[in-house]
Amino acid sequence: MPTPAERVTDAELEILRVLWASTGPMTAAEIKAALPGHNPDTTKTLLRRLCQKRAVFQQKREVFVYLPLVGPGPLPHPAADRQPVRRQR
Repeated sequence: MPTPAERVTDAELEILRVLWASTGPMTAAEIKAALPGHNPDTTKTLLRRLCQKRAVFQQKREVFVYLPLVGPGPLPHPAADRQPVRRQR
């Protein structure tokens, strides 16, 4: 069964890609700036979800900063764990 970090959506994966390309922690504003066209509230919601899934770490400094907790390895699509399981005989 996939771990919560493996169940990221395509939108969450965009956030992770920005964090993976970074050389250090990033603020929500920096992440938003790297994703033109994203609503700031949507970016914050996606970051919150990634923190809940333990894919991203949030640290309080002057402002909150974010670091990825998972690497850029293969992450299955959310529908992958909905596939029927076939029993072997």
